[in-house]
Amino acid sequence: METISNDAMISIVSLLGGVLATVAVARYYFLRTVEKSNKSLTPYIDFFSELLDGIDPEVREALSIKYQELEVEDLIEVQFLVANSGERPIRDVIKPLTLVIPDSSTIMNVALLHISPEGREVSLKVDKDTNTIEFLFDLLNKDEFFVVKLLLNGKADIDDFVFSITVDDLPPTLETKSLPNDLVQVEDADKTSEIEWELIFGGAVVLLFGASVGYLAINVSASLPEFDGKSVLVYISEIPIGWVAQWPSLIIGGLVVLIGIAMMVGGVSDASFFNKKKKLLLPKGIVRSKSLLVRDIMSEVQANEASANSEKEQS
Repeated sequence: METISNDAMISIVSLLGGVLATVAVARYYFLRTVEKSNKSLTPYIDFFSELLDGIDPEVREALSIKYQELEVEDLIEVQFLVANSGERPIRDVIKPLTLVIPDSSTIMNVALLHISPEGREVSLKVDKDTNTIEFLFDLLNKDEFFVVKLLLNGKADIDDFVFSITVDDLPPTLETKSLPNDLVQVEDADKTSEIEWELIFGGAVVLLFGASVGYLAINVSASLPEFDGKSVLVYISEIPIGWVAQWPSLIIGGLVVLIGIAMMVGGVSDASFFNKKKKLLLPKGIVRSKSLLVRDIMSEVQANEASANSEKEQS
């Protein structure tokens, strides 16, 4: 029995390696696409602050805060960014997006700080009797979002805030997540593209592998045998395996090289082919912004603290 030559073995290994690399890369990007193919609405927590925590007990006892004749016991400021984080638009809502405020706190003020894109209609329906807030919108496309800020009187834990909605292909209760730092960008900030070194390094590895497959395929010395009146079956049986594997290896190697180059380009640009995370643009001052009411209250707190410290020093 004729043994397989080294060149034929190299071609077979190159072909198999190229196929595996192509399948792995294709699967990776397919899964990244599938992850975003479903409908998704995510309430992100921008920040949560109990503003009167940490104040000197004596100062707090002497501090009297009223808001529209309501005595303020504890002050909570929480800001949410609600975004369509999937690929499909959210429309035909059966029951609107609703935020249930924990019973341990009451609503003082609710404000829509920003809606993207401009012109998208989002409105609020606040019910202080049931301690709920409804967010009314007819449509929210991919990457569209709005920012809402709450001022509450009382105590609460961030896990106590529950968002619910009734619409096709969404769960009745939405998972609340912390707002990732790399998801938002201030509009007037430096807009230079961020370099993704992981994507560049991965692309370089894929590029090197594809070039290696192509190089090995090119250097396989295999040629077709002479026909010399042989039958077709006999002729086909004499065709070297290396020759058969050489051309698919070259094609696959070339494709893998192109994928590697595209990955490296995507690492230093905003190439959407790689589903790079799109940043949500916020106007300056929206992120962790403070309301005028909170500023007034905190100014009063600071003034009382300064007065208490002055009295202690004098005594």
